[in-house]
Amino acid sequence: MRWPTEHRESALLLKLLDAGAQAIEDSEEFAAERRVARIRAVAGKYTGLYGPNYLEELREGWTE
Repeated sequence: MRWPTEHRESALLLKLLDAGAQAIEDSEEFAAERRVARIRAVAGKYTGLYGPNYLEELREGWTE
């Protein structure tokens, strides 16, 4: 139904393989775009949560 003018099974199989490969590439690209969007959504969300000397103050109680 997708390629109604093509009647050779070998050509149909090649078209199917190409379509499947393209679908995989598209889904991987879409997944990467979603990951980037999630990262951007939380970027800077916790800025200022800890003071400028937080780590130094925290480490003062540690023994080395």
